Amino acid sequence: QQDFLEHIYSGQQDHKWHKPPLVFVGQIFDSLLLFQTKESLLIMDQHAAVERILFERYINDFEKDSIQVQDLLLPAAIELTASQIENLMKWKDWLSKAGFDISRSGPNKITAYSYPAVFYFTPDSLKDFFLYLSEILGNPQKAPEEIKRNSIATLACKKSIKARDKIDSASAIKI
Repeated sequence: QQDFLEHIYSGQQDHKWHKPPLVFVGQIFDSLLLFQTKESLLIMDQHAAVERILFERYINDFEKDSIQVQDLLLPAAIELTASQIENLMKWKDWLSKAGFDISRSGPNKITAYSYPAVFYFTPDSLKDFFLYLSEILGNPQKAPEEIKRNSIATLACKKSIKARDKIDSASAIKI
């Protein structure tokens, strides 16, 4: 329940920028979270914080080959151009390792059966993600790891809490 605080407290115990315990005070400007310590006030960009946590969690699971997947109750049919589908199908094995189970289901269609559980996709955001990937990915054998990691980072960003998302104290602690 306290993923965010545990994330902050993990690693070095002697943080120079805060001293535990942190108490959630509130949200301002619909994008900044305020936390109080005994000696200071911590102001945090909610989108950047969640983006970083999701990125690190996903990368850690990816590197350990232990990505938890969310199977779709109703598989998502996604229409793309034939060339975009060809690009994605070249990456089918890597996408499977990354938590995405897809198959070609027509000349201009793929079907997605699962995605990484750390993220939440609507049908539209899943289509946007595959459209993005189909445009930036080249030959999987020649693609540097940096492009793969950047794709993951972009995914984390798109799935993070955004500015103007309302946050209550229970949600802030769960971040």
